[in-house]
Amino acid sequence: MLSKILYPLYVADSAMLPYAHILAEFTHCLYVTQDKPVFCDEPNNHNLSTDPAICYKGCAYLQLAKDGLYIISRQFNPTHIREIYSVLAKRQPQLHKDLLIQALKISSKKNVQVWDLTAGFGVDAGLIASSDCYVTMVEKNPILATILYHALDQGYLPKANLQLVFGDSMAFLQEHRLHSKAHNDDFEIQYNQVVPNIIYVDPMFNDKKNAKSKKSMQLIEMLCMDEISASSEGISTEMPQSNMVDESVELFNLAVSTARDKVVVKRDNKQPSLVVAPKPSYGVQGKTIRYDVYITNNRM
Repeated sequence: MLSKILYPLYVADSAMLPYAHILAEFTHCLYVTQDKPVFCDEPNNHNLSTDPAICYKGCAYLQLAKDGLYIISRQFNPTHIREIYSVLAKRQPQLHKDLLIQALKISSKKNVQVWDLTAGFGVDAGLIASSDCYVTMVEKNPILATILYHALDQGYLPKANLQLVFGDSMAFLQEHRLHSKAHNDDFEIQYNQVVPNIIYVDPMFNDKKNAKSKKSMQLIEMLCMDEISASSEGISTEMPQSNMVDESVELFNLAVSTARDKVVVKRDNKQPSLVVAPKPSYGVQGKTIRYDVYITNNRM
């Protein structure tokens, strides 16, 4: 269940107010303000007030300017959203050599459906979509979901092959499985329409054994750490680390029982497999990361 939370969307140019409200309405978890948040000296205190007289104690927030959307953080200079997706232009020309694409082993059949259950910034989803797959991105963090919405709107991600869902991945999987079983007289005939061929999971952020050296990963961490309560008490909604790992395993188990062909899990090379059993059917490994692939062959 998603928490009721509020995040600031600072509008630096009043001409951008209409678009700011469009962005805020996508998740209903952002509030538009023209009062620039001021960072305080307590980054671990996630209490936030909409009163501009009270400083912002989070790690990062969104800023909308005339030239686009930015992530403002304590650690980095303002990061334009366009910068995050510049990596796609570098990876697409060598698509056939990309580790992720090699791991997916996408067949020549049409209408391959892929669900990315941990979308983040959606870079991997964008790469998969560039391989002529139809990708559904699921993201439960409101700030990340807003960034994805903006990236699709501005064409940083290939909108034609991508669908964005703001919600919890576990609930998303459970809802689709229930719908399939309850509304299908001949499940095999409609199976391709309601069940993905491939499910992709990237739980790297959830495991602190992974050193997050890339700027994009550090930004995701900061944005996710800033989940705060909308209540007057300002109670943090950050999930304990042990629970996050357990949630990833639970998500994996449900994914394995849902995907028609395979489940692909991204891991740091220093990390063990996400689960003890089953063992990966095969893997593709690079210098720092690998993809563990689990063949499912679900035909219900």
